[in-house]
Amino acid sequence: EARAQERLGYVLRAIALLRRKEGDRAGALRDYRRAHAIYTHVRARGYGGSYVASELGSTNLELGDFESENGHAEEACRWYRQSAAVFEDLLARGALLSDSHEEAEKARRAAEACGR
Repeated sequence: EARAQERLGYVLRAIALLRRKEGDRAGALRDYRRAHAIYTHVRARGYGGSYVASELGSTNLELGDFESENGHAEEACRWYRQSAAVFEDLLARGALLSDSHEEAEKARRAAEACGR
């Protein structure tokens, strides 16, 4: 069940990105929030390890970008800080996935720009 939930979160995030590019802001936000809830739930249950944590960090980062695009600076910063915290935890534990370094750095810079 956890694996199916991970995959659903991934698909929802991909659909959210497509909706965002097409201008369907409400649909994108709904799908991002669903993906975030899934990753948070799966992670809280102890499943998925570094992969789920990375996906949660990436989802938070994309939510930050989404809110920034909508002119919601405070909300964007909240998501950027959460993303940076997830990636920093992974980095501190030596568990940051090799393909997540760029997103981790982007999250760090965005959170820093917000004034942690």
